[in-house]
Amino acid sequence: MMIWEKGGIGIKARSRQLGYRAFSAYVLRVLCGLGYKEICGNIYNMTISGCARLCNRGYELVKNEERYLSLFEGLISA
Repeated sequence: MMIWEKGGIGIKARSRQLGYRAFSAYVLRVLCGLGYKEICGNIYNMTISGCARLCNRGYELVKNEERYLSLFEGLISA
């Protein structure tokens, strides 16, 4: 993960980090209330349609995988 001076988050598009990108996009969408355009501004190299796909994948991760669900619940309770 790279953090840039502009405040954006850059994550290289490696398949092993796809879950992290999807979870991050989903959290920004749901918990922070950001729109797709705002999320694209914060995550490096992201189109609006790609962001929508990542948010959907993030939802599936939270719904189906226990580790992402526990992370999400931890963020909600914080």
